Amino acid sequence: MNFKKLLILFLLLNSCGLKKRFVYLNNGEKKSIVADSKYSSAIIQVGDRVEIKIAGLDPESALPFYFSSGAGSNAGIGQDSPPNTFVVDSKGDVAIPIIGKIQLAGLNREEAEISITNKLKELIKTPVVQVRIFNFMVSVLGEVKTPGYIKIINNKANLLEVLAIAGDLTSNADRKEIIIWREENNERKEYLVDLTSTSIFSSPVFLVKQNDLIYVRPNKTGLIQPTLLRSTGPMAMSIVSLILTTMLFFYR
Repeated sequence: MNFKKLLILFLLLNSCGLKKRFVYLNNGEKKSIVADSKYSSAIIQVGDRVEIKIAGLDPESALPFYFSSGAGSNAGIGQDSPPNTFVVDSKGDVAIPIIGKIQLAGLNREEAEISITNKLKELIKTPVVQVRIFNFMVSVLGEVKTPGYIKIINNKANLLEVLAIAGDLTSNADRKEIIIWREENNERKEYLVDLTSTSIFSSPVFLVKQNDLIYVRPNKTGLIQPTLLRSTGPMAMSIVSLILTTMLFFYR
């Protein structure tokens, strides 16, 4: 009887410990949480490659704005860039043929579209402008299954989505201190995010920005385990749990 109680206690404690280490958003809060809207829009930065699509009610008036990928004196784009793509220069400007230079650095996509639309009103009947940051990529390193560069096509993704694209965290990841480095005002700032807490939804780095560097460092187990044990550790824990459960069944 004593053995059974000890075994049950061990399994319960082990289960609670695993929950705190591996389960996301487990701090017990049940209320609905909405991400802070002030962090929702990506800001165009110096050096960004911006894709600008221009159309209008009168197709002929919009025709001069169907540029090739080499259009503009500051295009300088690699072959992987689509047409109508321009580089934001060191002053924060984009040089668009016919229109000229427009300040875009410091604006979000919606503001940039409005700024360009206002420039086109005298040239195109009912202009329609679509802006996209072409080089919107983040880097994911450390204890994830597939580290590397991740391109965000629609310019909007949150941290959980990016980690999902990277194959999720490994069992050796420290889920309480995800490190994110972000460039802001020509400075690189470091943020720490706890994936086990719902507080991440109000974090300024919950929605990723272009050029974010996300590093998932190993937990204590990941630091001390040899390489072989790290690959077989989860399987070993499953076997131990199965043995203990079987022993509990026969000692009833």
